[in-house]
Amino acid sequence: MELKFLGRGGAFLVEEGNTSAFFIEGKTLFLIDCGESVFSKIVRVNLLKKNQINKVFCLITHMHSDHTGSLSSLIYYCAYADINNPINFSIVCAKPLMDDLYRMLEAQGCADFFDFVPAETLSNRYRSFSKIQLIRTAHQGQYPAFCVEFTTNDGKVFYSGDTRDLELIHSYVREVPDIERMYLETTLLDYSGNAHLSLRVLNEIIPNNLRPKVFLMHFDSADCIKKAEELGFQVVECIQ
Repeated sequence: MELKFLGRGGAFLVEEGNTSAFFIEGKTLFLIDCGESVFSKIVRVNLLKKNQINKVFCLITHMHSDHTGSLSSLIYYCAYADINNPINFSIVCAKPLMDDLYRMLEAQGCADFFDFVPAETLSNRYRSFSKIQLIRTAHQGQYPAFCVEFTTNDGKVFYSGDTRDLELIHSYVREVPDIERMYLETTLLDYSGNAHLSLRVLNEIIPNNLRPKVFLMHFDSADCIKKAEELGFQVVECIQ
C-alpha cells in the first residue's frame, strides 16, 4: 500500500506544504490530515474533479492547525463547488478528538456538511487495506494524538502522524515482523522534551535493512531532507 503526498513539511517549512497523505480508490478520496496548505493544493492539482471524486474520508491525527487548518474550507468546497453534485464528506478520528473537532467546525459554520465515521467501520471497504487502527501516541503535552496502522495483504503500513514516542517506534520495529512500509515524521531538532522524532535517534533505532521501507515526512528543513537521504531513509515525494 503506497500513500501519495500533498505536502511533506512541518508547521514552519511552508515551501514544502503541510504534511498530508492520501490514496484514491474508485471515486473515493481517503485523506490523512488537512493543514493550512492542503485545501489549496487539492484545488491547484484538481484532485477532486480530475478523479471524479464523490466521497471523501478525512482522517485527522490531532488538532494542531498544520493538520486541521483548512479542513473547513475543504468541507465547504465539497458541499458548494458543484451545487448540483455535492461531495459526501466524512471525518475519521478517535473519540478524544471528536468534540474539539466538532466545536471548531461548528464555529466555522460547516457542522451540517459532514459526519463522523468510526475508523473500524472502514475495515474491508477498500482493496488497499483490510483493517485500520488508530493508536494513541504522545506528541505535545497531554493533548491527544494518534498514529495510524493499516493491515494490508502485504503487511502492516504504519503512519506516525506527529509523535515524540520513540519507544512506540522502537517497539514497532522490534515486534512487528510484517512491516510493508513505515511513514515517520522527523526533525533535526534534538533536545529534551522534543515533541517530534529526532532524526539522530531514528538513525540509532532503525536498522539499515529496514530503511528501504521507512519513508520520512514532516520535515523541519531542507537540511533534514538531505540528511535523511544520506542516512539511507526514503523521503516522501509530493504530487505536483
